[in-house]
Amino acid sequence: MTATMEVNGRTCPVAPLSPALGPAPTLLDVLREQVGDMSVKPGCRVGRCGGCMVLLDGQAINACLLPAYRAAGRAVITAAGIDLLPEGAIVREELVQGNAFQCGYCAPGFVIAITALMRETGGHAGRAQIRAAMSGNLCRCTGYASIERAVLRIARRVAAMPAGS
Repeated sequence: MTATMEVNGRTCPVAPLSPALGPAPTLLDVLREQVGDMSVKPGCRVGRCGGCMVLLDGQAINACLLPAYRAAGRAVITAAGIDLLPEGAIVREELVQGNAFQCGYCAPGFVIAITALMRETGGHAGRAQIRAAMSGNLCRCTGYASIERAVLRIARRVAAMPAGS
């Protein structure tokens, strides 16, 4: 059974998506292997590291936990397509400007988590809310301080955006 999902604004056919055909591939596997989006990172594969985080219909989820057939007909935004969202472009810019990461393996998951937080709060997020939003993402290089500083700058910029941007 072939189905489609919208990935970063374009319709992508994906197959097989039926759990009746055997073990269902995860959204992570389909995004990497069928769609070719390598910004979605495999890490722990049990939903603890955040490397595979994507926006599914606007909600941040771990793609390693979702059977791909549950994403059929839905909209997925990965870190590779984050500039489609005004908040996402700001997130990417500030993380790069602030040298928030060292190796960068975890960066795509953080980009998604931070973008989801900015969309949810309109940039009106304090340190506790920022830390809570980032708690599902593991970084083994930076110690999070540089990431948090960048997120505070992101929040100021997003809060200053005109309504409806």
